[in-house]
Amino acid sequence: MKSLNTSSIRAKQFFLSLGLALGLVLVAAGASAEMGSQPRFIIVGTAEYGGIYYPLGNGICRSVNTDRRLHKVHCSVESTSGTVANIRSLGQGLIDFGIVQSDVIAAAEPNDTKHLRTLFSLYEESFIVITKRDSNIHTFNDLQGMTVNVGEVGSGHRFTMDAIMKIKGWKSSNFEVQVEAPQSQNADLLCNDMIDAFVYAGGSPSAYLMQVTNRCDVRLVGVSDAQIDRLIEREAGYKKTVFKSSLYKGSDSDISTIGVQAFLVSNTQTENWVVDQVAHSIVTHLRNIQKSHPAFRGMQPESLFISHDTIPLHSGAGNIYVSAGM
Repeated sequence: MKSLNTSSIRAKQFFLSLGLALGLVLVAAGASAEMGSQPRFIIVGTAEYGGIYYPLGNGICRSVNTDRRLHKVHCSVESTSGTVANIRSLGQGLIDFGIVQSDVIAAAEPNDTKHLRTLFSLYEESFIVITKRDSNIHTFNDLQGMTVNVGEVGSGHRFTMDAIMKIKGWKSSNFEVQVEAPQSQNADLLCNDMIDAFVYAGGSPSAYLMQVTNRCDVRLVGVSDAQIDRLIEREAGYKKTVFKSSLYKGSDSDISTIGVQAFLVSNTQTENWVVDQVAHSIVTHLRNIQKSHPAFRGMQPESLFISHDTIPLHSGAGNIYVSAGM
């Protein structure tokens, strides 16, 4: 007798029950006087092309655009330098939605986040160090005295790196050279021995990391010690996690490290009916989003409905949460 996959059953039941509710809400939304006859163009802020935020943004926009004849919302993706830039652009009204890290939201000044509103929790991200296999870097503390790419200003990699350096009392002078290059340059820099290591914050499996590990022999290093434990305890947005390094060439076992959660957020300027349509499109077409990147396979329906501790839910997303029984 074949064993039943209870998680798959729960997912199917969730979609079936939610689908009926969504159909009713979509009809109501379509008849809403708030929805105008003119197209509404929206922009989703992501990150660099080589990262995971960009394909996730594409998956979200494809889902929204699938139904745009009904709701007239046209979605496009914008590549940015990452989380910090997305929060800034949301505040300036340059984008309508953005993908951001939980730690960046938690650490931001209230005045910088008062305009932010959440829609969904998306997926877990891990923070690790990548170095050459023949290097002397076996722990995070071994980065001292080395040439390290700490990430581009405005990126999630850089923000988490800065937080870790702060808890450890490090400055840029702790490194021989502190490099601030974009993620897209890391493979060239590391494999050509121009840097000793770089840091990465993102989901897994990552085609980007696979490209690096296939290009030269590397070691993946977790970030886990007493100081990191204090950071997790003191600062909201961080958690302990396990990075599946065994998925990558040359790595045999998974590693303990620090992680964050990626969220989809909008701002108070984005109309309720637009947020409502985007939220419904994501849930309705979640399976297609899951297929757009291996890192999104863990995006189960029930895991979307996790609110952020410091940012309120967008009022336009209320219908989808009620429909899901949340």
